[in-house]
Amino acid sequence: MTQCVVIAVDLTGGNATGVQLKQSDFNSISILNSSMIDNMKSDDVDCIIYPTDSRAITKKDSYNRIYDVAKNLKVVTPRYIQKESTVL
Repeated sequence: MTQCVVIAVDLTGGNATGVQLKQSDFNSISILNSSMIDNMKSDDVDCIIYPTDSRAITKKDSYNRIYDVAKNLKVVTPRYIQKESTVL
């Protein structure tokens, strides 16, 4: 069952977080687009990592992208949600 969600600003940061989660015996998957969420069974993984590629865009666009991801991730019901963030 999915226990955590990582919304990362980029694939590198998301995967680095996935490595740390694996060291704590969590199985994680990086989701690259919202269609992967629809096809995924939440029992398959402990943690979902979703890189948003939002580091080099405007604050407004970054907010909208992260908001849309969070809205799409309501398909799963994690116990913990962690957002990786960068000060712009």
